[in-house]
Amino acid sequence: MLHPMTDALVPPTGRNFQTKQALVYHTLREAIMQARLVPGERLVIDDIAKKLEVSAIPVREALQQLMSERLVEHKAHIGAVVTPITPEATREIFILLEALETAAFRLAVERADPAAVADLRRLAERMAGSDGERWIEHNRRFHRTFAEIAAMPRLLEALDRTADDWERLRRYRFLNAGGPDRTGADREHLAMVEALAARDVARLEQLVRDHNRSALAFYLAR
Repeated sequence: MLHPMTDALVPPTGRNFQTKQALVYHTLREAIMQARLVPGERLVIDDIAKKLEVSAIPVREALQQLMSERLVEHKAHIGAVVTPITPEATREIFILLEALETAAFRLAVERADPAAVADLRRLAERMAGSDGERWIEHNRRFHRTFAEIAAMPRLLEALDRTADDWERLRRYRFLNAGGPDRTGADREHLAMVEALAARDVARLEQLVRDHNRSALAFYLAR
């Protein structure tokens, strides 16, 4: 009999995987990110292999890759488990987001051209006209674009990983909590674009701090 964990393992649709390891990796990662596999849940190699019709080898390889991303960890006498989320995770994630975005936005001021500013303005306006999961997707794209303009690949990688941590936490713990005032957030996003266009570093950094800290306060209150 398979572990109930395998019910969460649904390979992503519309994708062709070159290797069995890639199939297992993306299936597990999507299930973890969408909180179908919950923090602390045991990942049984033989059951995963049977469910996805592969040998144990690509499962072990996929788990190692997920461990390098801190999405899976090894516990003595238990084996691989989905990395737990601590009560302090919300505060830590927003502190990291603020630090990373402050650095990215500061450099974006130096490197943004009119076309980049125009793209960001269109994205902010599109976000203001959306809601639900679509708004969340636009929001992540908006903040990521500043790091792309800054042209710092290591910073972008760190920001992506922190944003992934937040997405997993949000889906697991705050999915039914709604979200901060999106009308206010939309105004802040447009203000960030204007500060970027004006190359006003101090204003942009203040907006980043206020934006992240107001979101943190909202989620800590929940």
